[in-house]
Amino acid sequence: WMFAQTWNVSWFESLFTYRVDHNESWQYYSHPDHVPVFADEIVATEKQIAICGNDTECLYDLSITNSTIFALETMQFGQTNNQNVKLLNNFPPKISGSSTFILAIQQVSNYNFTVEDTDDNITVGVVGGFIYDATLIDSKGAYIFSWTIPKVDNISLAFYATDSLNATSILSVQLQICACSNGGNCTLIGLSNSDAQSV
Repeated sequence: WMFAQTWNVSWFESLFTYRVDHNESWQYYSHPDHVPVFADEIVATEKQIAICGNDTECLYDLSITNSTIFALETMQFGQTNNQNVKLLNNFPPKISGSSTFILAIQQVSNYNFTVEDTDDNITVGVVGGFIYDATLIDSKGAYIFSWTIPKVDNISLAFYATDSLNATSILSVQLQICACSNGGNCTLIGLSNSDAQSV
């Protein structure tokens, strides 16, 4: 407060225009003897604490204005601002894995990927067409996706990771399907590509 007082200007330094017809003047707005009530001077009552909890800004406004509506609006604004700060400082999970998944018809095929994030509450899942006979196992951020496909079909595959603030990363995977049958062995030459969009 003492520092703010050094900004006080005299009437001839003021750049404001005063409405004389409304009895306005520099003297009307200048109150150098006024000392505001500071937040650390507020002694909240039980009733005020019941309304505001431990929200300092809410307790201050309620004590000064005695307006519950105004105080609750202050608390809501503060909560919204804090949430916006969290959103701005948040980054989506980092999901990493090979861009290609090689599968064999009617055989269990495994795909490994990892998810990293500072948020402990991460949701990881699978999206795509015709995902069946599949399992997803989590081992402390290292995931194993096991899948058995019965035939070559128009299928796609992607994995997603979402944190508690709904920030999401997606890993799209190109499928290379070996359709050998009758005891044949799969080779890279005979693979069939199933398109998957990268996100």
